[in-house]
Amino acid sequence: APAVLAEALALLAATDLRADAAAIAQSALVVAGARDTLTPPAAAAWLAAAMPNARLVTIAGAGHVPFLSHPVEFAAALDGFLDDR
Repeated sequence: APAVLAEALALLAATDLRADAAAIAQSALVVAGARDTLTPPAAAAWLAAAMPNARLVTIAGAGHVPFLSHPVEFAAALDGFLDDR
């Protein structure tokens, strides 16, 4: 529903959790689409660098939802991450 989407976007705009990223100790895979204009690859790179056990994968040609637009590449990235755990 449009109202729910508006509320969710307002929450995202008003919430800044960047200071908490360093406290996330779990292994994490940060996947970015190289052509994402909603959450740019630089933001994903920052997040991966801020978390102590994160890995960044940037999928060439992908936009905001690489798991939909590039499922083979996304699955390969996820498989590689899980294999290394």
